[in-house]
Amino acid sequence: MKFLRPLLVFSCLALLLITAALWWNLPVKVDMASYAPADSLIYLETNSIPEVNNALQQSDVWKSVSAIIGSREQSQSRFGPLAARAGVGPVEAVVASRAQVALVVLGVDTTENADLLRVKPEVAVIVETHTAKWRMKSSAVAGIKRLAEFAYGSSVCTERSAEADYVECSESTGRRQVVGAIDGSVIVVGNSVKAVQSCLQVRMGQRPSLNSDPELQNSRRNLRAESALAFGYVSKNNAPRLFSLGAPLLIGKAPGDQKLEQLLAESAGKIFQNIAWNSNSSSGRIEDKYQISLDPAVVNRLEPAFDTAAIAEDFWKVIPDSFRALTIYRNKEPVKAWSSLEMVVASKLDTVSSVIFASLLRAGLSGYGIDNPREILSTLSPPLITLRPILGEGSLMIAKVGDAEKLRQALNKELLTEGKGQILESLSAEPASEKEFTALLVDGFLIMGKTENIKVYMAQVRNQEIVTQDHLRTLQLSNRNPAATIVTYTNERLGLASLIGTLSLINGKTLSEKELAEIQQSLQQITVSSTESTLNSNGIERKTVSAFGQFGTLISLAQSDKSTP
Repeated sequence: MKFLRPLLVFSCLALLLITAALWWNLPVKVDMASYAPADSLIYLETNSIPEVNNALQQSDVWKSVSAIIGSREQSQSRFGPLAARAGVGPVEAVVASRAQVALVVLGVDTTENADLLRVKPEVAVIVETHTAKWRMKSSAVAGIKRLAEFAYGSSVCTERSAEADYVECSESTGRRQVVGAIDGSVIVVGNSVKAVQSCLQVRMGQRPSLNSDPELQNSRRNLRAESALAFGYVSKNNAPRLFSLGAPLLIGKAPGDQKLEQLLAESAGKIFQNIAWNSNSSSGRIEDKYQISLDPAVVNRLEPAFDTAAIAEDFWKVIPDSFRALTIYRNKEPVKAWSSLEMVVASKLDTVSSVIFASLLRAGLSGYGIDNPREILSTLSPPLITLRPILGEGSLMIAKVGDAEKLRQALNKELLTEGKGQILESLSAEPASEKEFTALLVDGFLIMGKTENIKVYMAQVRNQEIVTQDHLRTLQLSNRNPAATIVTYTNERLGLASLIGTLSLINGKTLSEKELAEIQQSLQQITVSSTESTLNSNGIERKTVSAFGQFGTLISLAQSDKSTP
């Protein structure tokens, strides 16, 4: 007995020392923005890989296919993850549990090859492993090589040492590459040497970092980034630049015209401020919330565009039960909403810029055959709906008719005067294929767009493939937030099976055709994603609820990159 007390004291001291050592070795969180270049076009961070992984594995979609793909539930024991976070265990588990990750898009390069335009974003992923270089280097090198093989197939990799330890992997054709650099406890992986070195220069103090942007910190606080799965940010300087890269496509111009992009960016800078978003788990799905900050004067002028009407739900009787995307605009007066957009442009921009931005606005409706928006919109009542059919590339505009006589007069001007379109007033009529546009008037609604898309729509309606009350409940199609002026529903089933296949491949398993077919079957009852848009005091807020959120988007980009040279 006399040895029992010293043994007990020794055991308690040993336990305290072990606990203190584990606690002392827990990683201290850093600001990942301090590793990102200040001029990053897009910035995205996550401070806990295990939390993201757990959110995805606890999602409704993953649970519905877990048995098929052989995914095992994570152990409920907290000791293993805690030990790994404290640095105890296999190096892969230690790095995964301790790492903070940031993704930056540093720029976009465009090159033309014959009639094909190639758009290549310059991307880098920064990983603060919180693990000593001597311990994690070999695993990091192996991981970079596996990434190159996953992205491009067979790759040739070389290693060299300079200001950091580099691993450079090129695909067999030599066009594309994965470049990794290990500097202390940090790993930087990009699709070019330039992208990787840009991040290393920040770490070495040779160029400014993004964390010096005060609006970044404000956005983090406003969106509660500390408790989010992920946080993203586009600075005030780069939000207009981002807009200028995509806007030319709306007016039929290919990206790459530097003068046009500069003009668009300078003009957009008078309207847009920064963009920020976060991602969180929500009832078995992922919720992404975006804040698009605008100039205060612009917010005031946009209020009529976001004046929301209480609308009847009778429009569902003209909506097909299968679609790729459906957007419902619940503006109280469509023509006033349009006018407010025109006023924003006119009040903030000079004459030349106003003309270009007005063209961008009109381009949003010209694809339906509408060249004079005011005339058409003044005859319509809410809601105004855009629909992307299950087949084809275009979309349709659907709206409730307000003034039938004036609408017919406006349609005659738009479609019949120059012979570019036709007007049908019966589902039994057959659209003439040689006419580019068709307007269909049925049950008090206007359905308008390219003739090829109208044909797809009419075939669905004739086959009674229309949304019913059962469909509304099954698909959870409803205007969920009464304050949301714009609600978009997107069919996720079309891409979920391949996305799950990619996730499985990342985890080391290739799914068979039979397993993919079983996954498709299990996804039959998966709901569509929804996006709600409202106007607040800072600008436009958008909330998207989907199966995997932005994480799914990032995975799909990796997937498409594998197959696109």
